[in-house]
Amino acid sequence: LYNTLNTQAGSIGEILGVGIFAGIWTIIVSNNLFKNAIVPKWISILGIISGVLVMAPMVELFSIELGGLISFTTTLIHIWWLILGVYVLIYKK
Repeated sequence: LYNTLNTQAGSIGEILGVGIFAGIWTIIVSNNLFKNAIVPKWISILGIISGVLVMAPMVELFSIELGGLISFTTTLIHIWWLILGVYVLIYKK
């Protein structure tokens, strides 16, 4: 019973917490960065793309396996965070 609950609840929590909410947060932040021209537009666009792609794992709730796409989307959002962080550290106003 514990393993079943942990597997199901963990999967749903991972998809909701990491996939959906992190994706929504990334899209909102990137959109604000784009509108206010705080960073170059390509960083904002990469953030919007990363936010949309990081939500892709939610299709697993419907028994659609994505395989290696999850590794790609996770890597992409981490690269975006790294680029954004380096830009903010170097070009603070």
